[in-house]
Amino acid sequence: MKAAILCFLFLACCLAVTLGDGIFCVNPDGSKVNCNTMSQCRRCCEVFRRSAHVCVAGLCWCP
Repeated sequence: MKAAILCFLFLACCLAVTLGDGIFCVNPDGSKVNCNTMSQCRRCCEVFRRSAHVCVAGLCWCP
């Protein structure tokens, strides 16, 4: 619940798609967060308590 509330503080990342041990961050409309906004990607990963944030095929991935 806390993570969901924190997500609303950001423009993106109200959802996350689980894939293996990491997650792709996605926007509220379901589109994946693009790596052209790395600060947004970093904040998104922090919401899900992931310390790292990387680009995978141009998309924000939190390993």
